[in-house]
Amino acid sequence: MKQTFKQMKLSKKINLVMSVLTIVFITCIILVISVRSVISNDQVLMDQFNGASKYNAYLIDYKFNLIESTIDELSKYIADASIQPNNISGQIQSNIYNVELSEQEFIIEENLINYIWGSVSAIPVINSIGVYFEPYAFSNDIETFAFVAFKNNLKSKELFIHQNYDEYSQENYYLENVETNNTHITLPWIDMYENPVISISKPLIKNGKTIGVISADLLLEEFSDIKISIDKYPEIISSILDNELNIIYEAGKISTLGMNYQTIFKEKSLIEIQKNMELGEPFELRTYTIDNKVHERFFYPLTIFNETWWMHIAIKSVHLYIEILLSLFISIVITLLAIICIRWAISLASKKLLAQLDSLMIIANNISNGDLSTSIKPLYDDDIGHITTCFNDMGQTINIIITEMELILHEMSDGNFAIKDKITEIYIGDFATIKDSFINISEKLQNTLQLISITSTKVKHNAINIADSATILTQSSQQQTNAVYEFLAIAEDMSKVIEQINATASQTAQSSELTIQNTSNSKSQIDELLFAMNKISKSSNTISDVLGIIQSITEQTNLLALNAAIEASRAGDAGRGFAVVANEIRELANRSSKTVKEVEFIIKENMQYASNAQEIVNNTAQYLEGAYNIIEETSILQTTLLEMSTVQKESINTLIYNIQNFSDSITSTAAVAGENTAISEELATQTAHLEKLLQSFKF
Repeated sequence: MKQTFKQMKLSKKINLVMSVLTIVFITCIILVISVRSVISNDQVLMDQFNGASKYNAYLIDYKFNLIESTIDELSKYIADASIQPNNISGQIQSNIYNVELSEQEFIIEENLINYIWGSVSAIPVINSIGVYFEPYAFSNDIETFAFVAFKNNLKSKELFIHQNYDEYSQENYYLENVETNNTHITLPWIDMYENPVISISKPLIKNGKTIGVISADLLLEEFSDIKISIDKYPEIISSILDNELNIIYEAGKISTLGMNYQTIFKEKSLIEIQKNMELGEPFELRTYTIDNKVHERFFYPLTIFNETWWMHIAIKSVHLYIEILLSLFISIVITLLAIICIRWAISLASKKLLAQLDSLMIIANNISNGDLSTSIKPLYDDDIGHITTCFNDMGQTINIIITEMELILHEMSDGNFAIKDKITEIYIGDFATIKDSFINISEKLQNTLQLISITSTKVKHNAINIADSATILTQSSQQQTNAVYEFLAIAEDMSKVIEQINATASQTAQSSELTIQNTSNSKSQIDELLFAMNKISKSSNTISDVLGIIQSITEQTNLLALNAAIEASRAGDAGRGFAVVANEIRELANRSSKTVKEVEFIIKENMQYASNAQEIVNNTAQYLEGAYNIIEETSILQTTLLEMSTVQKESINTLIYNIQNFSDSITSTAAVAGENTAISEELATQTAHLEKLLQSFKF
């Protein structure tokens, strides 16, 4: 992926980067806006439902306060009325039982009935009110006094009358009040008229003693006004819960009456609810049921007869936040559309603004392909336009320099290394190094060629002199050889005459003497020959040293040409012409080196021959030295015997012997001189060839 991005065009890179940055920026903005919107909407929803729960709590509290005040007033009236002295005379028939009551009791009874019917009629939530007395608590003459007024009998004013104390004495609403003297509220139940109700009972206390119970049944349907109807939230649960999470009433549902919420919550949610309930403050939280349903729940506390109940509103989280999610979805869609439009705009803008890069790429490709004459007019006077102008100037500068380099290299290929005055263009920056390198190479080649020319001239003159000397030596040797042959013939004739005179005795002496003389003369001649051969060897060494200098020069020329070829290869296509010239110089240096090596090989071969000849002569000298010593000793022994008879013969033989040895020496010298002549002529020829090659260069 990273490599692909690197290979992309700049316009695509900018388009991609700008698109990514735009996406990130817009996404961050939308995210912030969405989060703030969600938080704001969530807070609005929380406030809305908290307000609804609070309002419903006020409604419920109001209705329970009516009931509580009704029960309290009725209880207070009974308590106050029951303590009045019985000062009314006469008996009056009871409206409830078939018994006679005192006037006071009758008034109390009649007021109770009227008050109860009035309350049932006036207060919609009250379904019934009942008054239950302990035996003989209402009247000393009546054991059971208890009746109930139902809303269903409001028109007929028919009371439900208990005839026996046992009918109600064991009921929870009565028994618990009597035993505890506390207000008792039952769980929801269905009365005889199929109405869902709850019963609230409060003890009647006189002088600290319970004399009965007042009970009121509340119609739960009268709490239906706590139902919240919002079209966009179809499943809102509105209910009244007691402090143990029992459902007292749930709007729109009868089946859930008396159900305990503790059985439907997961443990964690239940713990959180109970923990918040202990604080007695309004709260909201998200709960999870055992069937994995998620609800947002709102609780508001109610104080019902010294008990804390709760107004409870619940809504599924998905329903609550569906509008927020839909708004978020719309924001995302709008964001995507905006990103697409912005990316399209960025693409068009970048394509138009970066169109100059295509022209710049054309210039770069043409320069890389060796076309330095390309020039493109910039579209805009911006950074890219400035770069295009710089590329045009660079191509023009390089083209001028390459053109001049081509001319210079052409001159050098023609053998003209005097190029310093021909470099007329201004080389700026790193191009100045190329100029300096060209000048240095030409100067070094000029100096090298001058040294080669001087050396080759000297070698040529020396070779000619050596050849001339060798020729003269050969001619002299030939003349000496002819003279010696003539003289030798005369001496041989004289020796034959003397031989006849001196016979065998003188022959031995003469041979010894001649051997001594010849050995001595040969030694002298050998020394002279060694001296001449040493001169020839020194001259050959001198020639070899000169050739070594020439070889060093050719190697340096070859190295310079190699460096030039390396620099040309670094320059790429622009240095191809220079590389050709460098290769020609290398080939010229190689041919010169080859020629010098051939000359050096011939000279070394001649030197080897001369060395071998010198070694042979040295060995001969040693042999002659040994023979000379032996013959001298023999000659001393024979001197006395042959002294007189062989003087003349010895002289002649010695002369003949010396002449023969001299003749051999002359012959050897002539042979060596001939060889030196051939070598010198070959060296002169090679030197002339080298001079001819040097004439093709200008330096």
